[in-house]
Amino acid sequence: MPAPFLIGAHMSVAGGLHCAIDHAVRHQFTCVQLFTHSPRVWKLPQFTEAAATTFQTARRNAGIQCVVVHAPYLPNCASTDTTLRARSCAAIAHDLRIADAIGADYFVMHPGSARGATPATAIQRVADTLLQVHAAHPWRCTFLLENTAGGGTLLGASFDELHAIIRAVRHAAPAARLGICLDTAHAHAAGMDLCSDTGIAAIFNTLIHTVGMDALRLIHCNDTPVTCGAHRDLHAHIGRGRIGARGFQLLLAQPRLRALPWILETPKDTARSDTRNANLLRQWFALGAR
Repeated sequence: MPAPFLIGAHMSVAGGLHCAIDHAVRHQFTCVQLFTHSPRVWKLPQFTEAAATTFQTARRNAGIQCVVVHAPYLPNCASTDTTLRARSCAAIAHDLRIADAIGADYFVMHPGSARGATPATAIQRVADTLLQVHAAHPWRCTFLLENTAGGGTLLGASFDELHAIIRAVRHAAPAARLGICLDTAHAHAAGMDLCSDTGIAAIFNTLIHTVGMDALRLIHCNDTPVTCGAHRDLHAHIGRGRIGARGFQLLLAQPRLRALPWILETPKDTARSDTRNANLLRQWFALGAR
């Protein structure tokens, strides 16, 4: 029997983390992504063992196969500001403790901005900060660095930069569980061709020669209205952007990608937006099995 399509979306946790599971069930999802709290505030909320138990019970009852915790937006591990890096370290360690308490499979974070520093220096700062986090909380879930759209001083638009961070962390902490999350909209904006067989083959070749294919553990499936290489982070409904139906059909025909969890971060214009986007991907996943 072919493996099922692991599909989900980023869901609200208003009312408690377990509410993300309830939302996922309504869309018949097998995966879910969430923030542990508002991603735009520094205040770190209290989290109880009872809340973790409630979440785990809800997940088990719903049959959710993959849970992803996304880091908040404010931390910047690449910053030249030592106070901001220390605050970022504390916030990420706090979130990782919650991720492990609820049994999350993955924790996703953007590498940050290298403003005021060379990319090499910023990469080392990210690695050093992650090593501090690991010392404070040796996480059990897998920590995923997400590729970015690039532009300006943003790190992570290339697999080379993600690889450099992972290599530096593993050199000092070999037991650290690390990988990458591929965001389709960000990859397109960074100049990667997702809309042709040769383009996808080139992406795979780069992955193999940097982080390695086994490091790719999660897909953020987002279309985008921007042109390839525009370095702008904008998301669109599946099939309604520049990646389009053709791009997602090609991606869903790749055996390695078909086995991964796919998480939607597309606009939620209506109550059925996530269902509509997921159903398109389900249809193309089924086509890829033929």
